Amino acid sequence: MAKISLRLDKRRARNDGSYPLKVAVSRAGRTTYIPLNIYLRDDEWDAARQEIVKRQDRRMLNIMVQDRLAAYNSELLRLQMSGALRRLTDSELIKRLTGEGTDDGPVRLFHFYDKFIASVPNERTRQLYEATRSKIEKFCGASARDLTFEDITVSWLRAFEADMARTLKINSRSIHFRNLRAVFNAAIDDDLISCYPFRRFHIKSQETAKLALTLYQLRSLHEADVDPFMRKYIDIYFLGFYLIGINMVDMARLAPPVAGRITYERAKTHKFYSIRLEPEAQEIMERYPGKNGLLSFFDNAKSYRSISFREGMNLHKIGKQIGIPGLTYYSCRHTWATLASELDIPDDVIALALGHSRRTVTDVYIRRNLAKVDAANRRVIDYFLGRLDK
Repeated sequence: MAKISLRLDKRRARNDGSYPLKVAVSRAGRTTYIPLNIYLRDDEWDAARQEIVKRQDRRMLNIMVQDRLAAYNSELLRLQMSGALRRLTDSELIKRLTGEGTDDGPVRLFHFYDKFIASVPNERTRQLYEATRSKIEKFCGASARDLTFEDITVSWLRAFEADMARTLKINSRSIHFRNLRAVFNAAIDDDLISCYPFRRFHIKSQETAKLALTLYQLRSLHEADVDPFMRKYIDIYFLGFYLIGINMVDMARLAPPVAGRITYERAKTHKFYSIRLEPEAQEIMERYPGKNGLLSFFDNAKSYRSISFREGMNLHKIGKQIGIPGLTYYSCRHTWATLASELDIPDDVIALALGHSRRTVTDVYIRRNLAKVDAANRRVIDYFLGRLDK
């Protein structure tokens, strides 16, 4: 016996906070879904009454939905009466209910993948997805263009992993698998597919070496005796540290502070940051006033990448000189988080400071949250400067 009902699929919210309304077809303890291409907020769906509420177009939508349900129930009854229902697989039943044939065929992976890449706003992220696409194309050869989502099984993923293992390390392989998984998730969100091999495929990764500096190393870097030309690379590092590990691309785009705060949208995640400008950070900014932007570091650079490259190269030299091998600019972010943890600053405050929290600038508690981050940053800086004990 099969049963049809309506469900608001709240497993994954869309960017606007809405969820897809779907027809749930349940039988023998299994449930499959038919998308209706209707998206609702949680308060726009009454699960008990099985109807759409609060929307201006709710009457029209409810009529459409009920008509669809009536058609599905009518076909289901016919299949039950004829005895055909017990011979159908779940996917075949869905096709019979919706009237879909097999002429259109399954969704082609690369057809959707190309559209997905085009929708990614960040250039560097697009390049990473394109690299994954190239890996798949190389693995599949001439048949790559015909590859469907259904072709990507657990066995296929294991074979793909074995192929990449010949040239790539574990963490490099995991990037490609996470990219492919994101494409699957997007196709599911668009109600194009229901297959999902990643439920039974574990994406392996390997813990990388800790990037954080110890308190002693951080103080050694701050007091390093280097040529005046090299000093600015240390200053860039500490400006990043005082601004809670800001990325180089965001530092290059900084606008002048307003009301004593540095505000920006992080290029990588598009999250909003607002950091109180501490005197130590302000002193570095005033020492390097820019002509074209806030900071002179980037005045004559073609892009932030050229400065990032020089920063990394010179920090590596400085690190070898003072006994900190492998020193990188990005370690300032890890170091800030490590020192905050040593001070027993709550994990949720550290996560908020680093942008790992789900909260947004519209959060009703934003002022209180910013105050917590401001206090945490001040404590971390004072701890580093020896003005505060653990």
